[in-house]
Amino acid sequence: MTAVALANQNDDDALIERLCSGSQLHHLWRTIGDRGRRVTRFFELGAEPPAAFSEARVERLSQRLMRYITKREPGCDAESAMVDLRSASARFNPAEQARLCVLLERGSDPVRAVGDIELCHLFNPEEIELLAELKRAHPKRTRHLSMSWNKGADVKYGSYVCAIVKLTRQCNLRCVYCIDWRTGPETRMPFSVLAHTISKLLRAHTVIDFICHGGEATLLKRRAFLRILGVQQYLHGPGQLIRNQLQTNGTLIDRDWADFFADFNFDVSISLDGPAQVHACSRPMANGKSSYDLVRRGIRLLRERGLGQSVLVVVGEPLVELGAETLLDFLHEERLLSVGMLAVRPGNPPRADGQYVSIPRYMSFLIDLQRARRARPDPWVAVREIDELAEVVGGAFPKHCELLGNCVGNYFSVEADGSVGHCDKFIGDARYTFGNILEADFQSLRANAASCRIRQSADASADRMHDCPHYAICRGWCPHERYVAQATGLGVKPKCCGLSPLIEELARPKSIP
Repeated sequence: MTAVALANQNDDDALIERLCSGSQLHHLWRTIGDRGRRVTRFFELGAEPPAAFSEARVERLSQRLMRYITKREPGCDAESAMVDLRSASARFNPAEQARLCVLLERGSDPVRAVGDIELCHLFNPEEIELLAELKRAHPKRTRHLSMSWNKGADVKYGSYVCAIVKLTRQCNLRCVYCIDWRTGPETRMPFSVLAHTISKLLRAHTVIDFICHGGEATLLKRRAFLRILGVQQYLHGPGQLIRNQLQTNGTLIDRDWADFFADFNFDVSISLDGPAQVHACSRPMANGKSSYDLVRRGIRLLRERGLGQSVLVVVGEPLVELGAETLLDFLHEERLLSVGMLAVRPGNPPRADGQYVSIPRYMSFLIDLQRARRARPDPWVAVREIDELAEVVGGAFPKHCELLGNCVGNYFSVEADGSVGHCDKFIGDARYTFGNILEADFQSLRANAASCRIRQSADASADRMHDCPHYAICRGWCPHERYVAQATGLGVKPKCCGLSPLIEELARPKSIP
């Protein structure tokens, strides 16, 4: 940090302290002020020019604080808080009041605050020109169509879309089952691809799940994520919602990363493959050392900021051999009370001699885990693949993508070079690449011949299971599971996706949580 930046930070610290000392709601203003100071530090703006004080700025601050208090401090009266703020800051001079407005704006809504930054602080002139060009192509307003579902039918996604964005293929781990990491040039997404991706997502959708993926995305440093937020804020229109998510191996998470993701509303999931003896073998560092302790540190730091409540466990043969009971013991000991499960699958196109856990073996493992949970429910460990299925068995709307059906054309994977395909589970099979985001938008990509061919193939493979008594629940399960089963013969019946044993277990009396 430069001497000027340090001096500015000290001035900001003193300003917030003075505000809190004269306020009856000092806890509220300290919370918002501390976050405003952190966000300012993340912006790395150097010596900021003095902010201008105006009623328009006060009104903007008032709106942001109202939203913040309503959402995060339901026991606090927003109108009274504004009266308290005006009273506590009345002794400040106009320059101090203007700076206080800046800090509280940033603290009450950091994501919107990114949009307040002048573009030149985040982008070079060529990038700014590209953003302006892309924005001119945006409709004034994108029509919102709600997601809808009838029991026993595929979901209609409306104007929702999910994009799994491969920000980089570089990774500091060498997981034994992974096909995602790359080395060498052109492994990081250039700005042109990022900007086109975000722009074209926003042109046709009102609800967007934007999943930052890799490789390991935190290798890109925090400024890369600020630039993502900057593009989103510059291009998004009224009524549009972008939900930013991160899938990470957790090894690079430090306190600053944890603060950053908490402050800017990222949903973070960490990969952890179970107890140390399994994780250390399946997810080693690139230098061969264990990543286990670094991952546990990352989880702890995220938890301190209210993040990292969910971990993703890849189920390989070592974990299956260890057993569901031992996994549950581990999850209880580590207080990991929300997990997602992914069975190891062979690379694409799949081969029968590839590395995988068969569907019957995976189902047996999940059934054992369900029975272990029922026997030891305190503390309850939520398991996405079991609980989401149990919800659907009980007649509820499916939330997990594997149970929604009709996913082709609504879940996209975007590679660093701009290649767009259906879901990152199919990476490696060129048939599942639809085109390039630099040359087409998502409407044309979901309607082109390659996409239609994959959709028809997925529909046909699901239709073959239509006579299964559980089809209304599973909708044929995940297209990738059917794809792998058909290519390898993983031991499932031709007219069953493989979920039947688990569905029947969940349908038993007192089995649904």
